[in-house]
Amino acid sequence: MWLQRSRRSGLERRRPSGSDLHLYRRQHRAALPEPERREGVRPSHRARQCWRVDRGPIAPPQLCNGLQVPIVLFAQTYSFDTDSFLRSIPRPDTIPEPQFTPVAEEVFGRIMQATDNAGATDEHRALNYLATRYPAIYATTAEAHARNSALTAIDVRPSPLSAIRKVVDVIVSYTQRETDVVEKFFVRVDVTEEFPFLVTKISPYYDR
Repeated sequence: MWLQRSRRSGLERRRPSGSDLHLYRRQHRAALPEPERREGVRPSHRARQCWRVDRGPIAPPQLCNGLQVPIVLFAQTYSFDTDSFLRSIPRPDTIPEPQFTPVAEEVFGRIMQATDNAGATDEHRALNYLATRYPAIYATTAEAHARNSALTAIDVRPSPLSAIRKVVDVIVSYTQRETDVVEKFFVRVDVTEEFPFLVTKISPYYDR
């Protein structure tokens, strides 16, 4: 299971609940420099940590303030600054850097912000693997943008090859802005074991 933690401006981000939410937002915004307190302005420092963990037994209530949550064992950590990570992605020679970086950020953000993406499911493990280990998905999206197509969907489905091993197909859809024609590509990922790996490279996908 992959877990994520995001930091901005050196502050550890968490998601409070109940009556703490308003106070947390107010304190966090007050700690930011003035330009970064405005709505819609992103802080300049963005760091992420991805953890590969194994789920253990449920913790007794006295350990977690009355909560019964699973204990996790850390197997691997992967820490990176988001901006540095985006700059490190190989860029196609045909795509200028000013056009490539926003596209890469869009793809990365779509995957990281997927609903309930804590890395607990095979689908999310495949997505997180591609986001951090497979640069071709960024290049394919940048080339689609150059053809005036927009990224409109990222779907994960069980692969026809998953009879013995757990294999999923990650399908990326692009819609042409002028004609609304949808173009799809897919990449196949094996999620059977602890660490996912690539089965087939990204290629055109055709609905059956």
